[in-house]
Amino acid sequence: MLEFATSCQTRQAIENAHKERGKILGEVWRWVTGR
Repeated sequence: MLEFATSCQTRQAIENAHKERGKILGEVWRWVTGR
């Protein structure tokens, strides 16, 4: 059960990291295409 909880937390952290990176990439893309 502990391993399952840990893997869940890890997946959550990875998803959050992907969301953050997506936001940053979106900002950069807007800046690049908006010139």
